[in-house]
Amino acid sequence: MHSLPWTRVLRDSGTRSLLDLACGSGGFAAFLLPHLPECRKVVGIDGNEAALQQAREADWPCETEWRAGDAAALPFEEGSFDLVAIRNSLHHMADAAAVLAGALRVLRPGGLLLAQEMVSDGLEPSRQSHREMHHWWSAVDRLRGVCHHPTYSRQALRALLDGAGGECLYSVFHEPAGADPRGEKVHAFLEERITKTLQDLPEGEEWRALAEQVPALRRHLAEHGFRSATYLLQITRKA
Repeated sequence: MHSLPWTRVLRDSGTRSLLDLACGSGGFAAFLLPHLPECRKVVGIDGNEAALQQAREADWPCETEWRAGDAAALPFEEGSFDLVAIRNSLHHMADAAAVLAGALRVLRPGGLLLAQEMVSDGLEPSRQSHREMHHWWSAVDRLRGVCHHPTYSRQALRALLDGAGGECLYSVFHEPAGADPRGEKVHAFLEERITKTLQDLPEGEEWRALAEQVPALRRHLAEHGFRSATYLLQITRKA
């Protein structure tokens, strides 16, 4: 495994085309492009048309295409892209291994797969707040019929990514710096989301069980604050 920082790996890759899976409004592509000086085209795939429209209306330094679609059924030929990226979305996939296999299929030989995904273990208490909040919201989504799994352990995530194949060039767990974990704005935002979610919960035993978890979530937030969870960033090169 190379010891180069991940930005250097991207900068030296000669990437001219980027496919952003589960792209949302294009935030991750915008973050990556300054590290891809030769990139000439970005294609984004997402199931949220409103987010895609935001991406279409943004200013971009290269050609872009924002398409409604399924990351598990990519409508591209083999070898279509130099780089495929996916951020914090594997736990939203019904079959994450199939998504990664599809990503490698559409990469050219020597192309790069970049995955960033938050993890659930080895977290200090303020980062555990992110995990606990996320797992609660994922349970809400699942009861609503939305595919949203709990986040992966470090071991499970590395096994998933390594199992996709290719040569691992970079794999490091990062702890985002973020704002003050006890900042009023962060806590106000989270409390607003919790309150709105509670107001929207339907009647029923399963929904009541989720609502009963909220006091413990609030106590954890009050005691430890909130920081973004640690994430794994891994870059794999296709053979």
